[in-house]
Amino acid sequence: MLQPPSYGDGGARFDIDAPPPGDVLWFSLAFDSQTFQWDSWWDPPVKESNQSERVDFGVTWDWCLMANPSVIPDPQPCFMSDGGRYEFHSSLPPGRAGFNAAWIAPARGKTFTPETKDPPLQCLLSTNRNGQLRLWYSYRCANPIINGRSALTRAAITCPITLFYSWAVVAQAFVAPAHQLT
Repeated sequence: MLQPPSYGDGGARFDIDAPPPGDVLWFSLAFDSQTFQWDSWWDPPVKESNQSERVDFGVTWDWCLMANPSVIPDPQPCFMSDGGRYEFHSSLPPGRAGFNAAWIAPARGKTFTPETKDPPLQCLLSTNRNGQLRLWYSYRCANPIINGRSALTRAAITCPITLFYSWAVVAQAFVAPAHQLT
């Protein structure tokens, strides 16, 4: 089972409508693509030579959608997650002190059914508080390398604006009260 990160550079809260009472046939969650951004600054603060310098850069990123830890005491497990390593090269022009890099993480989605085991549908539905599923999107960027050396980072992610969701429910039958004829 995926576990939520015990760290995080930041995150976003998602409170989405819980399905109405009844047997949930399926529940789907999805994010569009996401943009990560990394800002770099290192010593010396300004490049003093009149030549451009090649910069090789790499950073590991990951994210997790889990129960909101400020509302749910034990926010395990991750309902969706993704991660990877981003690497590129660029040039640092004379007189500059750093660079910005951005990359796009692909769209991700997951459908939960009563047969889903990792994590079970019931785990997702247990985040229901007052008719809302209380979820948290946590992310981090780690292990930055610049020109073969570890580096300090300031990483930011443009959190997904929308968590798309849908469900199907077998509604509970309505039984009209019996009328007695006399």
